[in-house]
Amino acid sequence: MKFLIIIFTCLFAFTAQAKLTLEGKPFSHSQIDTVKGFLYITYVEQAKEDRKETLQVFARSIDWLNSVHASKRVYEVSKLKETLSNAPALAAIAFIIVMLQDPDQPEYLKDHFLQYWTDRGSRVYTVFRKGKTRKVYSAIFLRKEKNKNESNKK
Repeated sequence: MKFLIIIFTCLFAFTAQAKLTLEGKPFSHSQIDTVKGFLYITYVEQAKEDRKETLQVFARSIDWLNSVHASKRVYEVSKLKETLSNAPALAAIAFIIVMLQDPDQPEYLKDHFLQYWTDRGSRVYTVFRKGKTRKVYSAIFLRKEKNKNESNKK
């Protein structure tokens, strides 16, 4: 398990603001983006009829990650009880850790997926309206990717 944590934490730089930890090691902003990206991809790769049923769960989990990461309180992943809001995020963290430990997966493939999920997670956002007792989500979107040529000119 410690080997897994070392691999996961070495891939991204630490940030002092991390409020989600795994065995005391804080998640970086990039690692949070990776988990959000994994959730987004898992959501959009479902059949359209399934997306209608799972939208609330995935959107709530993405918002849960954002709020935990912005919180002043520290949340230890291994001590969290699963709730409707955090269960998909906790499952995504577990899947990513298992994938990184899998010796049968080539390193280039692991790197590709991590970069892909991190990119998507850095651009994902949810749209909701306030219901009577909680947020009612209507969509999960990606912000447009910045044009690399335009950012190099600046």
